[in-house]
Amino acid sequence: MPPNPCECNLVDAWPQALAALCAASQQLATLAARFPDSPPRAHGDALLTLMRAIAGQQISTRAADAIWARLQTAAGDDVPGFIAAANTEALRQLGLSRQKVTYLKDLVEKWRSGALQREMWGQMTDAELIRRLTEVKGIGRWTAEMFLIFHLQRCDVWPVDDIGLVRAAEAEFAQSFDRRALKGLAEPWRPWRSAATWLLWRSRSAEIVFY
Repeated sequence: MPPNPCECNLVDAWPQALAALCAASQQLATLAARFPDSPPRAHGDALLTLMRAIAGQQISTRAADAIWARLQTAAGDDVPGFIAAANTEALRQLGLSRQKVTYLKDLVEKWRSGALQREMWGQMTDAELIRRLTEVKGIGRWTAEMFLIFHLQRCDVWPVDDIGLVRAAEAEFAQSFDRRALKGLAEPWRPWRSAATWLLWRSRSAEIVFY
């Protein structure tokens, strides 16, 4: 019986996911043999994960890491509290744009107020979670999907707007994909599309990433 999407945890279900994908696709079976290691894992804290995602938008990984390191040095053990209390110019001195400062302050405010309904996440569908997260300024669908895959370990996320996924699918299946075709490709892989996403990402880079 397919897992309940609200209860499925990709780490726990990883062997089951790989077995199903190997049976469904020769290309994915080949990738599973090349990359048999564990599924994607998060840095840890949910709020910090979302904050780091916003801070790193539209800049290189190296630049994002440098800004985050400066922010941690300035904030000490309480990055959210520091963001909430600091003025815009002080945060811009650390490398954040004015827009990202606005986004981060909005995220911290919504987190503290309970507007994100964190206590209900375990009962929400993927679509409901994405809708809730994208109510925060600066969190778009892609960022929400990455959060579902890496932090919440949801099993059936297929981020069709991710350019890395598109390029990997085109390379492995030797054809071009528009958004609709990419959705169709993965239909037989339900409810394990997060695992398929991970295998295809790994085909482009053997380095294990953390989000």
